[in-house]
Amino acid sequence: MMEGERGKGAKALGDIREQLGARREGLIESWLARTVDTYPRQAGQHLREQRDPFRNPVGQALTETLPVLLDAVLGEGDLEAAGASLDRITRIRAVQDFSPGEAVGFLFLLKDVIRKALEAEGAPGVAASAIQAVEDRIDRLVLLGFDRYAACREQMAEIRVNEARRRLFVLERMHGGGAPPATEQ
Repeated sequence: MMEGERGKGAKALGDIREQLGARREGLIESWLARTVDTYPRQAGQHLREQRDPFRNPVGQALTETLPVLLDAVLGEGDLEAAGASLDRITRIRAVQDFSPGEAVGFLFLLKDVIRKALEAEGAPGVAASAIQAVEDRIDRLVLLGFDRYAACREQMAEIRVNEARRRLFVLERMHGGGAPPATEQ
């Protein structure tokens, strides 16, 4: 790529970030609504309507984490900076009844939200390469989310195995002895 082309690409990426940044609140609102729609109807209704963070910790987590993740996608920095927010929401979805794809699929919903926001205004001056750069950041965030999801599921499996060992030890002890089980750390 020639230097002039690289400069145009950087300007186009800056332009799309500026346009999307101006629509930040609407993007977050749309993304939150689409994410809540991934839950069963009754749970989704609760997530939408219940504002008390103690009665609706999942809704509170979504409300707090999605803006951080959007800022990471639109920013220029390392996506790992959004790690705590990504970890928080993927941990929640890992313990819920979601498949791996569904658990991190809420991140892909942001692509459609962004495309629709750009289409609504006609996206003047937005280069396809700039849109692709933003979508590439979303893809990288999805991979990070999947890694966190897998680590959480692995940790949950280890907890189950250790609990089964503990129960077995207690049963053996009740029926005549046995050495304490070795636990994995």
